[in-house]
Amino acid sequence: MALKDILNKIIKDAEDETAKINTEAEKEIKRLNNKAAREIETERLAMKSRTRERRRFLKEQKEIEMELDTKKEILSKKQAEIDNIFNEVLREIVDLPDKDYVEIIRKLLKKTPHGREGVFVIPKKRLEITEKEIKKVIPNAKFDASSKIEGGFIIKTKETEIDNSFASLLAQIKEDLEKDVADILFG
Repeated sequence: MALKDILNKIIKDAEDETAKINTEAEKEIKRLNNKAAREIETERLAMKSRTRERRRFLKEQKEIEMELDTKKEILSKKQAEIDNIFNEVLREIVDLPDKDYVEIIRKLLKKTPHGREGVFVIPKKRLEITEKEIKKVIPNAKFDASSKIEGGFIIKTKETEIDNSFASLLAQIKEDLEKDVADILFG
């Protein structure tokens, strides 16, 4: 073999090796491109799924918020109705005939501790009959007429205040009766 043949053989081997390396490189590039494409597609599908899940979650959350708002509104209306009923009851008690009003004052006086120095705050609307009934039990009682209370009385002493106004007494029993009233109204 002559030098030229050896040189041609080396060039041919180099070209074959280059072709082989290029083929393998192209295969590797194709493999990496396919792998990248699969990863991109996998990530695209995952993002699509996350987006769909997020939209579903947001929709459910909005539906829950709307449902809660509706329930709050209904509850608020029910509470307003209950409050109206208790206000009507207060109106009816305040507007009782004098005979019935005096009977309530007598019962309240029986339950009220006596012997304290204090002032009876009584309603202007029923000043005379309230004062008359209290004086039957506490002859030296002092009075302060007020338009702030509509019925009953408040005893103010240096140490305490006993609130036997109809509004206060009704507010106290309202807590206990509110559920029963709601059950009757809204069953």
